[in-house]
Amino acid sequence: MQMVVSAPADQAVNLGQILVEGGRASLFGASLAQRGIVSASSVGTDAAGRIVFRAKKEVTLAAGSKTTADGATGGTVTVQAQEGTNLVYGEVSAKGAQGKGGTIQLLGERVGLVESASVDASGATGAARCSLAAITRARTPRSRTRRRPTCRPTRRSLRMRPKRAMAARS
Repeated sequence: MQMVVSAPADQAVNLGQILVEGGRASLFGASLAQRGIVSASSVGTDAAGRIVFRAKKEVTLAAGSKTTADGATGGTVTVQAQEGTNLVYGEVSAKGAQGKGGTIQLLGERVGLVESASVDASGATGAARCSLAAITRARTPRSRTRRRPTCRPTRRSLRMRPKRAMAARS
């Protein structure tokens, strides 16, 4: 199953629940606000799904929001602010109940885990991949650099929480 919401010139906002068991959920817009639940998790032994949020400007995953692609093996979550800020206040997970954890990518010119944010790509047999990257555009459109993330892993299972200094700045 697949669900796509697109608002290329405006803000795409999720205030409710988007549930696509083991499928794909995608939101695209000039800016995005995730304030509800988006789940592409799998209940059975099938692989979990995929979630893609892509905005031209800002992406905000609000406090209390849940973005999950959990399953027997973890799914994939990609949240990207192409030319702006990507702020995560809520929960993002791609957990694997029986196998490895999934993949979580949080990308943007500025990326931050704020206040009670939680990013978890853990798995029963180990973690897969969890990355935060601040992508800075250089003067030429072809050259891009990645800076170190503003968060730290708290365990080998790739559960990430914001640093105290960053939470205090917001």
